[in-house]
Amino acid sequence: MEFMYSQNGKKLLIVDKYKFFLHYTAKSGQKTWRCINNKCQSKIYTNNTEDEVIEKHVVLIHNHDNDTTLNRQEVNNSLKRKVSEDNIVEKPSKFILTEIKHFNNENNLNTTDLNYIRRNVYNARKSILPPLPKSIEEVHDTLNVMDIQTNRSEQFVLLNDQDSHIIIFSCIENLKFLCSNEKIFLDGTFNYCTKYFLQLFTIHGFKNQNYIPLVFALLPDKNSHTYSTLFLKTIEICLENNLRFQPVTVVVDFEIAIHNAIRNIWPTVQIHGCNFHLCQNWYRKIQQLGLTNDYNNGESEIGKFLVLTFGLPLLQDAKDIEDCFVFDLLENMPSDDKVQQYCDYLSENYIFSFSLFPPKLWSSNDTTNACESFHSRFNSSFYHHHPNLHLFVKVLKDIQTETYIKIRSSHTTQRRQTKTISKYQFILHQKDKYIRGEISRLEFISKVCHKNIRK
Repeated sequence: MEFMYSQNGKKLLIVDKYKFFLHYTAKSGQKTWRCINNKCQSKIYTNNTEDEVIEKHVVLIHNHDNDTTLNRQEVNNSLKRKVSEDNIVEKPSKFILTEIKHFNNENNLNTTDLNYIRRNVYNARKSILPPLPKSIEEVHDTLNVMDIQTNRSEQFVLLNDQDSHIIIFSCIENLKFLCSNEKIFLDGTFNYCTKYFLQLFTIHGFKNQNYIPLVFALLPDKNSHTYSTLFLKTIEICLENNLRFQPVTVVVDFEIAIHNAIRNIWPTVQIHGCNFHLCQNWYRKIQQLGLTNDYNNGESEIGKFLVLTFGLPLLQDAKDIEDCFVFDLLENMPSDDKVQQYCDYLSENYIFSFSLFPPKLWSSNDTTNACESFHSRFNSSFYHHHPNLHLFVKVLKDIQTETYIKIRSSHTTQRRQTKTISKYQFILHQKDKYIRGEISRLEFISKVCHKNIRK
């Protein structure tokens, strides 16, 4: 015998693709089931344990076609049983397609059925989660009553400040490792930050080529004061636990508000601009100016010039970068208004000592690409932008489980990929040739620029 449940949670008996609901239970235990079609008189009788049909009492004369939604309800019922907090962040499409294949129902469903199934999965997930906060104040209130702990029973919410609207997710073990690092990496993500906050800001530790996410902060904006408050609060929490958070080097992207906050809190710290974000900014400017086609066309005069500029960060020496830009590139700049605007952008923001972000900040191989990779993986954990608080916290807790493993493994040097090793070996070889005078400065950036371009 086959059973399923209606959308209202009522038990249904399925016979020959017709659905019957429980109409009556006699004192003897015998159960009467009637067709769900009100105009149909078909009945089925079962024993009290519902494992046997009493054949002599069966009346199966339907005056209508069988239920075309049966296939959809089979999938719906199976999906509802499988929805739990453990898989709450998995994409519904993954569940749905798996169940359709399991029931071999792809030929019996249409797009309307899929829409109903998808809606029911969302509703089933909502039913197992607490009510969602409807404002930033309610987010704080919700976190105050939630006992959020890591899988090692450490408190995971270290700050829930309703005045600054800053929330810090971390734990003492993370902070111990953070304070043992002289170099830290900072990065933020915006699209997949939970509702009512602007960004998730992450502090990563770095040890033996291991990049480890240690502090996760929800921030309401990207103002310098907010960043300063975050750093101060983190320092205070560390001090309360007899720890000293005093980095020597901070690797960060090119956001002046963060730079100002870092200098405000740690005046002697060395700030390194990340090469990944540097080249990303340059490429975005190329896109804004409508030069993408030229950039991608390596044979055009403009394209060759644009690509050459991406070799500048690999020179490393600030004076060398300035001289190369002025004497090697500008003297051979194509006559084009958009190219002129691009060069003006580089001059104002990056190339000279008076630029907003002078070469001394970024003339190194430091990169937050590993942090960017983390945020890419983090973002892929959700199936829409700005996930709700409960899903967001679930993902952070899963990441923290992985962080414990990474901290424990940090004494072992992380092996770089063969492709990455080959890239840096090539750059170092060309740099040695340039230092020895075997190739000119322009020849050097011509050879290495393709290793640094963005697409």
